[in-house]
Amino acid sequence: MQKYADYIKKIEIDSLWSGKKHIVWELDPHVNILSGINGVGKSTILNKVVKGLAAGGEFPSHMLKGVRLEVMPEDCKWIRYDMIRSLDSNLSQAFTESDGFVRQALTALAGVGGGSLLDIQLYNLQRKYLDYQVNIGNRIIEQLQQGHADAAQQLSQKKTRFQDMVDELFAETGKRIVRTENEIRFTQIGEVLVPYQLSSGEKQMLAILLTVLAWWLNARWVVEWGVNGAAFATLVAYMVHYVLLLALIRWKIGTSPLSAKQLLVLLVVGVLFGLDWLWSKALTPWFVGLFNKPVYGLTVDSLLKTTLFLVIGLVAIYKIKISQSVNDVIDKGLQLLGLKRK
Repeated sequence: MQKYADYIKKIEIDSLWSGKKHIVWELDPHVNILSGINGVGKSTILNKVVKGLAAGGEFPSHMLKGVRLEVMPEDCKWIRYDMIRSLDSNLSQAFTESDGFVRQALTALAGVGGGSLLDIQLYNLQRKYLDYQVNIGNRIIEQLQQGHADAAQQLSQKKTRFQDMVDELFAETGKRIVRTENEIRFTQIGEVLVPYQLSSGEKQMLAILLTVLAWWLNARWVVEWGVNGAAFATLVAYMVHYVLLLALIRWKIGTSPLSAKQLLVLLVVGVLFGLDWLWSKALTPWFVGLFNKPVYGLTVDSLLKTTLFLVIGLVAIYKIKISQSVNDVIDKGLQLLGLKRK
């Protein structure tokens, strides 16, 4: 008869990160939270444990080498468990053989342990990064052949700046990008890692950076506008990422997590962002020049813009009827102002 443990008392791992780390985790019988910055090994610890339970919960004969569990009661050999995966979960069974690019990506990723949606996205971005490396290398050679050493140096600095940004983001976990290879590789404690071995959070950061680099306009923003350009490029990259994700869900499952009204609200927000940009270019300088002290112009400008955009947003939400409760609140406000009868 199978005897199940009430809970795991301790997890011990001898050889995390090629034997560089020895993990001992004493667990509470009720709730345990494993937290830490991206890339410190949270998923690695859990995955090593889960691989030993994958045979149905019987763990002593299936645990990976160097991984030990202590359970209560101590003589139990079985553990009940569930897994809730994020978007960084395996999608091999979610795609049909007719999906050419996905099939190609999954085949290439099979040898490095990849296969999630993030891995497929990184695989595509890796190819674009390789194109970028070849392109930038050819342009540097061309400039040097023409005797334009300064221009070649500027091209090289753009590539170096991107690599420096990656190193800064991953510095807390000791990862550094390998600068002598065309494809992206990392070193950590003497071990070479491919992008698909990173944590879920690190994969997302890398995907955003590669998207920014791959898009010529984003690369231009980062180079010309510095931090502000990087921030705006990141916003665009996030938007594109989630739009493509929603399209994939719609295509494969035939449903959407967003309703038509919610999409209209997003459209209103986008229109307001556009109007804000136009206002700042056309009207803000006029208000600043209207007064002797610029601070007065900026104050008037901010008050008028905030009031106008608030009214536009509320009217749009009211007309769309995204929520009856929101409309009721707006109706009560209008009644208090005497703009609507009870």
